[in-house]
Amino acid sequence: MNTTYPPEIQEFVERELERGAHVDEEHLIVAALRVYRELKTRHDALRADVARSLAQAERGEVAPLDTEATKAEARRRFIDHEQK
Repeated sequence: MNTTYPPEIQEFVERELERGAHVDEEHLIVAALRVYRELKTRHDALRADVARSLAQAERGEVAPLDTEATKAEARRRFIDHEQK
């Protein structure tokens, strides 16, 4: 693959290849694009969720926030995580 990158990207590519993280430049680019695709998919899903939530809020389909229940759930998840 014969591609020109900005200097900071070129340095990153060279470092990754030198440390043996990827077989060649093409392998690195394919891996990076897979990560980008996954990130983009998650971002698109998040945007759709936010749009749905905003539409529900505009229609008045919201419940009051129970901060005590939210804090309790966060504590439970933290404790569960710490125990693993």
